[in-house]
Amino acid sequence: MPAPREPVGPQEYTQLFHTYYPQTVRYILALLTRRGHPPDQGLAEELAQEAFLLLWEKRAEAANPVGWLYTTAANLVWNQLRSHRRWSARLAQVEPEYLEALPGPPPSDDLLDLEGTVAPEELALLKRVYLEGFTYEEAARQLGITKTALSKRICRIKEKCRRSLSADGTSPPSPEQKTSKGGTKP
Repeated sequence: MPAPREPVGPQEYTQLFHTYYPQTVRYILALLTRRGHPPDQGLAEELAQEAFLLLWEKRAEAANPVGWLYTTAANLVWNQLRSHRRWSARLAQVEPEYLEALPGPPPSDDLLDLEGTVAPEELALLKRVYLEGFTYEEAARQLGITKTALSKRICRIKEKCRRSLSADGTSPPSPEQKTSKGGTKP
């Protein structure tokens, strides 16, 4: 029986990053576009960076670091696509004419209307990114802010929606409220 592999060390990790980062970004872009998501270099780079961060954090578990990296990258893409569909469906409840722009079946009737939950300019920003297909870079350039500032702004808007909807008792718990096996936290 072969000895267990040593965890990825700093030098090996650096070598993996320099060798596989560009390939991982291209792989993520391909996965996104195959699933109908507009090509977004910034998003692909963000997901690739997250995959490499997770590789570093879980390096002791990665017996085959390259395989682990690509599997993790694919899982991050699927999570991103699910999140994109979920937010697109919620926004479509606000503006039904956007339903035609959404891939797949129309959103279910139990989704709540976001109008009144967020300010009109926040809603316009979410529409721009999730319904109109603007990349974070394009939307940030339009607003005259950095991509990082836009990302934080969108994150805050989503959290505002979550808090507002969960206060009504009609929204499922956010990912932060879920536990791995025991339901939800109080």
